[in-house]
Amino acid sequence: MNEDLSGSDLRLLKLLHAARDDGDETARAELNAWLRSSPPTRARLARLLVDERALVNRLRDEQLLAFLAPEPLPFSAAQPVSPPSALLPRAKWAWSAAAVLALGLFIALTLRFSPASAVAAPELMPVAVLQNQVEAVWRDIPLTAGAALLPGKFALESGLVAIEFNNGARVLIEGPAGFDLLSQDHVFFYSGRLGAEVPPPAIGFTISTPTMRVVDLGTRFGLSLSPEGTGVVRVEKGEIEIHKNSRQYNLREGDALAFDRDGEIDPALFPEALIPSESDLGERLASAGSRRDQRWRRAFSRLAEDAATLLAFDFQPTRPTDRSVSNLALGAPRQTSASLVGAAWTEGRWPGKYAVEFRGPADRLRLQAPGTHRSLTLLCWLRVDSLPNEYNGLLIPHDYQAGSIQWMIRKDGQIRFSLHNGLASPGSDRGWDKHITAPALSPLDFGRWVFLATTYDSATGLVRHYRDGRSIGSDKFSRPLPAVLGSMGVGNWANSRVATSASDKASSNYRNLVGSLDELTVLSRALTPEELARYYEFGQP
Repeated sequence: MNEDLSGSDLRLLKLLHAARDDGDETARAELNAWLRSSPPTRARLARLLVDERALVNRLRDEQLLAFLAPEPLPFSAAQPVSPPSALLPRAKWAWSAAAVLALGLFIALTLRFSPASAVAAPELMPVAVLQNQVEAVWRDIPLTAGAALLPGKFALESGLVAIEFNNGARVLIEGPAGFDLLSQDHVFFYSGRLGAEVPPPAIGFTISTPTMRVVDLGTRFGLSLSPEGTGVVRVEKGEIEIHKNSRQYNLREGDALAFDRDGEIDPALFPEALIPSESDLGERLASAGSRRDQRWRRAFSRLAEDAATLLAFDFQPTRPTDRSVSNLALGAPRQTSASLVGAAWTEGRWPGKYAVEFRGPADRLRLQAPGTHRSLTLLCWLRVDSLPNEYNGLLIPHDYQAGSIQWMIRKDGQIRFSLHNGLASPGSDRGWDKHITAPALSPLDFGRWVFLATTYDSATGLVRHYRDGRSIGSDKFSRPLPAVLGSMGVGNWANSRVATSASDKASSNYRNLVGSLDELTVLSRALTPEELARYYEFGQP
């Protein structure tokens, strides 16, 4: 961590220090409220303090903590198993002595040392991906399919989820369940029902519980654990090891063991375990997908029939060979249909839902959007696979005039809305009132579906950006003009061309989107925050 911490990072560390070390209840309340209301803040704090051991080791390597006690011994079968501490809004602050000392010195070093002697914080990396979920209700942090999962504590109130770890292990978990993701090889499981499929590259994958540890030797097994600590483990294929205190049990295909709340094991007692299965996941996905699709279609139809709707694309082709997309807005003229150029059809937010995929630098949709409008709402369901360009186009005009708009995503994940003022060339900064941006995406969002929306009101000049139904930022134009549409490109713009050199690849002329779009709607009024939040709920995967 260098000395040039952002103000918000420094405030986080000071609040944490006051809440934990000084017992300051005001600081604790302020910190908890901040963490509950802001997922980006939770991620920042996790990035700063994710790995106590790595931080201590780095400080020792820099000869700044040579006097620290030796590291705790690694877990062994003879040691009692206890849940790891975790930084969460509802969690109690629980830290090892080494971590407390490391954090105190971390703050001191941050405030007092020069950049040359400062210590770099370890980078927090995803350990798994939420591959799929059915009717999942998460406590504290809402998650959607495709989300990259960082180390931390998770509480699944209900539903069934499939998690794929970086090492190849696949785990189905049915709620209510509580678990900590410790690494790509290790999960601490508090309660719930779990089914694990562990391929050869992931041998050694470990599930710890409050009373024992299960080590997989390349197999398929299930674990059912009650909140009281009783449960059963069963091997469906292969072999596992169970470590309890100083004893080890090896279970093979067809074997099962029951255990009581103290972890005492009785091979003769095992109820029929209800282990989540792939067939159950498939059936529930199909059933939930049908209900979800019907719910979304009703909401989309209502929006398409709104008198203010100009463009409404659901990207559901009649035939797989179709190269045009009908504008389903009520009374829309035929010339407002969109044409695919290079782009291809792919799977959308759920099975049976289609999307348009943009892969190459020439891929785009071409469309004609009518008129000049005092207000706008732009909304889409989007899956970004990468952000290779300085600007990545969502909706960009082919020709500019005063009031022309640009809607793009920057390389840093900021969503950007711009209004051409007509005072100078659109290629000049003087040609734009300003660019109103908000943080919308990070690399952790690549490959997952997100709902983006932007509203604009020329009467006030106010622009608001939304991500997944929640406001993420707003600002005003100083010289607001009515918004002009016309001939537009979706996912690209007319001046994009194939790069022929390194300087070409670095040019801001390349604005092709890399990802997929499975809904795009434009209205001539600014939807309210409540309307956007409700529409997101109807359409979330």
